[in-house]
Amino acid sequence: MLQTIAVFWNVENFFDYRECSEISGCRWTASRFYDKARGIGKIILSLSEGTEPPALVGLCEVDSKNSLYAITRSEVLEKWNYKFIHYDSPDPRGIDCALLYRGCTPRCSESIPLTMDGKTVPSRTMLKVEFDSLAVLVVHLPSKRGGSKEAARKRQRAVEMIDSIASASLLPLLVMGDFNEECGKQSPWSGDLKEIAGEGAGSIKFQGRWEKIDRVLFRDSSGKHSARCKIAALEVLLCPDKNYGGVKPLRTCSGPQYCGGLSDHLPIRIEYDGVLE
Repeated sequence: MLQTIAVFWNVENFFDYRECSEISGCRWTASRFYDKARGIGKIILSLSEGTEPPALVGLCEVDSKNSLYAITRSEVLEKWNYKFIHYDSPDPRGIDCALLYRGCTPRCSESIPLTMDGKTVPSRTMLKVEFDSLAVLVVHLPSKRGGSKEAARKRQRAVEMIDSIASASLLPLLVMGDFNEECGKQSPWSGDLKEIAGEGAGSIKFQGRWEKIDRVLFRDSSGKHSARCKIAALEVLLCPDKNYGGVKPLRTCSGPQYCGGLSDHLPIRIEYDGVLE
């Protein structure tokens, strides 16, 4: 039986207010920072399986351990004793991947930089964490900003690296992340690495069109386990789309305007039929 084991969420520029006083021109204060930390915690709990919150929460667009402490030590999540793994990356914006976990103990973790032609690319690193029964890879691929061929080449290289990591994994591997490309548009994954598009219209809305760029890949060479995911289009995360109709994610900031939302991405809930140990 599949059960909710993890959540992945791009939490849109969640920066420590002490290190960043502005986000996209929007004034970033302590009260706004802690409101967002509590809001993230509430959504994590709302995606729980019964009375237990998810064992794993993959995040991207966090900037530091201070931001992760604010989430895990908020009054919302404190009693659940979440711990986290985070590495600083060479990304120019200072955004990183992280993993919150509870009820399980990782045996090792590593930060894997994007490399091209033998050199490290200034981009966010991939976060790999191994437990006794499952390996997890949290990724945030290079953006399509500017639409350049170089950006596409970087994403393709990241795809190749993910494929290689999956092929070498002796454990079932769960890849969760923001791929900055729609499902099915990247090169086919090799072997038995499966691309799983979440149930739902999309995780982000661009120019009136929902896109599935946040999703899951799964590989289990034994064939014993499976995974699936669902986009969590919770009403509290949405607002009217005045330009294109319908609804869209309620952002934290849009240019200099503080919108009061949590992210321009929706989270995805991940189900798995194995046991996390």
